[in-house]
Amino acid sequence: MLYEDITMKNGAIEQGNFDTWTPLRINQAPEMDITIVQNGHYPAGAGEPATTVIGPAVANAIFNATGARVRSWPITAEKVKAAMRGA
Repeated sequence: MLYEDITMKNGAIEQGNFDTWTPLRINQAPEMDITIVQNGHYPAGAGEPATTVIGPAVANAIFNATGARVRSWPITAEKVKAAMRGA
């Protein structure tokens, strides 16, 4: 959400591996306390559901702090500044 930017050129994705694509690294992640609740069903989706709400939460925090709406990922300082200028 902050780093992952996928671009295309001539109909192909330009980032082919970790040398040209920067995902969040483990040392950049916040501390987490995770509890997986057993419910008798086959385990699936233990981490994915939470990832969908992080981006909007960060975007809303930026809006609350600055009044600027950033509506695309990754959220970068440049995008926040542009939104603050009304671009």
